[in-house]
Amino acid sequence: MDEVARILRVERKYAYELARRTGFPVINIGSDKRPMLRVPKISLVNWIEQEYGVKVTA
Repeated sequence: MDEVARILRVERKYAYELARRTGFPVINIGSDKRPMLRVPKISLVNWIEQEYGVKVTA
């Protein structure tokens, strides 16, 4: 989530808020006690393009 925050240029706290939203492409590969959230880069790019209607080039 630190990398997501850096890419989106938002605070880490906001990245975690995004992760709780329906439709945000987050994958929980951890347990309930110790969650490990991951966001595949291509999924994040697709989400940005759909959410904001802009083409992402990276």
